[in-house]
Amino acid sequence: MNRTIMEKIDSFSDLRDRARHKARTSRIPRLQVVYAAIAAEADRQVRNLRRATRELQEEAL
Repeated sequence: MNRTIMEKIDSFSDLRDRARHKARTSRIPRLQVVYAAIAAEADRQVRNLRRATRELQEEAL
């Protein structure tokens, strides 16, 4: 797997984890929703990057 792609996946994973934590610990309902949305989008990006990487590896074979 390309190092740059791995770094992007790690970055989005960290963002997702931080946003999930903020969503759980925030006392303001509106912020909980915002952080949950950020976490969901970061999770989607991680899945898309992993899928694209897997497809590229399959094409290389």
